Amino acid sequence: MGCVHSKIPACRDALEVIGLGERVDIIFDLTVNAQLRRDLRACPKETNKRHTVIAPEVVAHLLWALLR
Repeated sequence: MGCVHSKIPACRDALEVIGLGERVDIIFDLTVNAQLRRDLRACPKETNKRHTVIAPEVVAHLLWALLR
């Protein structure tokens, strides 16, 4: 994982985000890649990392609409 000058972690691999554990509360799944969607959902279960919630695209759109 690399860091930008603002000290915000930047991941090249979407699955790296899961590895951040309790540093990440929610991941908005906006990918169109079906395999990546499956992998994102399987990774927390396989690694027993239950803190991070993976929200589907519809939740992201709902929040966007509410915040406008």
